[in-house]
Amino acid sequence: MQLRFVASALMISGVAGCSGPLPVLARSGSAQLLPFRLGVNVTDPIDAPRHVSEWILFRRAEILTGNSTVIRGGYMLIRNGKIESLGPGDMQPPEDARVVDAAGRFLTPGLIDTHSHMGV
Repeated sequence: MQLRFVASALMISGVAGCSGPLPVLARSGSAQLLPFRLGVNVTDPIDAPRHVSEWILFRRAEILTGNSTVIRGGYMLIRNGKIESLGPGDMQPPEDARVVDAAGRFLTPGLIDTHSHMGV
């Protein structure tokens, strides 16, 4: 019985290997041109973040710290995409900072995926 199974598997794999020409879509390269037909240029580099000195201050936010602590009505200061400080209350923004009123919003500093099954 086992010998028949092995023989059948070998025969099927041989038939599949000699199945003839590829479908017209794959052979013509149409599948490779699909991104261009959709208006996507796959050769362009992805826009990287600009390295501009930028301050962003979030005010009045509900900040979920990741250790079961919630800072209500707190602030978070970001400089060049990195967290500089956060805490309860408010702070004076640096000159030329962009200020975001985050009242009623939640911030999860340093957490990328808020839908996680890791016990966070």
